[in-house]
Amino acid sequence: MLEYSQKLPSPTDLKDIIKAEGSNNSCNIIRAIVEVKIKSVKRKRIDITLSENVIKEIDSVSRNRSKFIEDASMYYIHEYLRKS
Repeated sequence: MLEYSQKLPSPTDLKDIIKAEGSNNSCNIIRAIVEVKIKSVKRKRIDITLSENVIKEIDSVSRNRSKFIEDASMYYIHEYLRKS
């Protein structure tokens, strides 16, 4: 969620979850406690040169060029590493 600039919801107290389970007639409930490590991301401004055609294509699918380029770069890196 943080990657997409969405706010994280406030945590729900485990006691409240257990209490809510008691009022629910469904037996398909899974209770889990998950530890999440959030790494701090420091951003750095850079200047790049792209062809106008590439910029138009990016603008046609995204309102945030920086985010698009970052996501595309990370996808490429993950795919490259997966194939290595």
